[in-house]
Amino acid sequence: AITDARERGFCLLREEFEIGTEPDLVIFDAERCMLAEIEEEKPKEQYLFQNYNAPLYADRAEAVEQASRYDEKEFVQLIIDAMDDDFHGIRSLAARKIRKGVRTDMAEDIRKKLMKLAQHDENPSVRIAAMGSLERFFDDHEEFMPMLEGAIMDPSFGVEAQALEFIYDRDKERGFDIAKGLMNEKSSTILTAVGEIFAEQAGPEMHDFYTKNMSNMGGFQKVGFVKTYSRYLKRQEMDEIEKGIDVFADIAMSGGSVWVKYFGGYQELQGFAKHFLGEEKRARRDAEALEENGGDTGEIAALQQKERRAKEMKEEIMALIDELKAKETDQQVLLFMGNEE
Repeated sequence: AITDARERGFCLLREEFEIGTEPDLVIFDAERCMLAEIEEEKPKEQYLFQNYNAPLYADRAEAVEQASRYDEKEFVQLIIDAMDDDFHGIRSLAARKIRKGVRTDMAEDIRKKLMKLAQHDENPSVRIAAMGSLERFFDDHEEFMPMLEGAIMDPSFGVEAQALEFIYDRDKERGFDIAKGLMNEKSSTILTAVGEIFAEQAGPEMHDFYTKNMSNMGGFQKVGFVKTYSRYLKRQEMDEIEKGIDVFADIAMSGGSVWVKYFGGYQELQGFAKHFLGEEKRARRDAEALEENGGDTGEIAALQQKERRAKEMKEEIMALIDELKAKETDQQVLLFMGNEE
């Protein structure tokens, strides 16, 4: 072997020798023990033999990856067969690697196999992968929505949440109704999915959903839930938003990790200050436009009141941020805040 200093890798010199017949399969590093990225060229037909005969998970995974590049029948069949592999990682991989196959006359075979996995596979990651491919390639089939509705009762919270998301994407009203039925669940995964839908659809009647469930979230999941709550609030009237500001202040003060305190607390408060700045400018512009065109004086007065209220809210939040910073003892948070100034 020779070293290529530019790549800091190795290049094996080509060596030719005669053998009686062409080998069915050649695997470089057959035991998969080298710590390296390996690129090799071999006839694609060898991957067929490799999938059905090589002993290791990595062998079969590589064969599935390579087969997914081709639309010939034998390679599409390899993907379909891999969905029956004993190891869930292979089944999940195969369920995701069907893009070429769905463009062939074997598409219906693929759909049926995916439906079977989505509804009956013992591993939730496989059910989610199959559901995702059905959503991507077969969402117009008459069996797709009933399958999703059935998945709402899946024992896996991850599967249930994914089904809810797909239902909502296709039928906002139905998805919103299902979400309301799940709002008292204890699973943070389900609550996060419900919160995403409420952020787009719900009114002030769902405000308590976010504040009540904030304590059920932890770590980065809490940051995500807080940001969803923020999107929900920005669709509400100013009085409703004002009720939520203390939630973000509390997170900034005692949110736990630096990431939660900064991204869930300080950053969201800054976002609301910018939100009210935008509302202030928008109300002023609209009021001025009405005045120039002889608009209704009552409507103009309402816009001017909205402008003043938005300005007050912006200034109150900015003062709150300054107060929190003055009391902040976490140097990493202060560093983040300093970088934004």
